Amino acid sequence: VVNHINRQPLHVDSVEMSSVVYLIVEKNSQTQVITQFEQLLEQLSLPATNMRIHLFGDAEVEIEATIAIDSVSEAELDKLVSQINGLNGVRQVFWTPSQKD
Repeated sequence: VVNHINRQPLHVDSVEMSSVVYLIVEKNSQTQVITQFEQLLEQLSLPATNMRIHLFGDAEVEIEATIAIDSVSEAELDKLVSQINGLNGVRQVFWTPSQKD
């Protein structure tokens, strides 16, 4: 229960920390990868608050997903990246911390 509460987005007027996961994916695999990515996020209890898709060259797209929970560890994000990296159609995946004012 406490872990679930800690994973809720902060509603503080000061600074909110989040993590952003980026995937570079083959265009023709985009739908399948997004579905599998969302399933992995759900399995790991990492809710994505914002997902954007951008063109990335002629044959790829960039998927950008913000995970707005402050209690996520680097190990959890590394595990997520490792699992995503094994999906068909994924060319590159990484995460980075982000700060919102």
